[in-house]
Amino acid sequence: MKWKDLTMASRCVLERCWGLHTNDPQTYSIPLGKTLFKHRVTLDTFTEIIKYQKHFPYFNAKLEEEMIIVSGIGQYGSWDI
Repeated sequence: MKWKDLTMASRCVLERCWGLHTNDPQTYSIPLGKTLFKHRVTLDTFTEIIKYQKHFPYFNAKLEEEMIIVSGIGQYGSWDI
């Protein structure tokens, strides 16, 4: 799975793994059912994120009590793809 294959909801969640004005890793959590930039975050969003993680393992994702939690690993762009 590649970035272009992700839904906008998944992209919006994953983009929060790194800061907007910095490459430093961030942790972001969002409850299932919430809308993020006009895109509803669902269990399918989490499933898609986990599938993408197999191709792009530079973030951690977990589901805890209806909450998706994602964290970047290392500075953005510091890995070799």
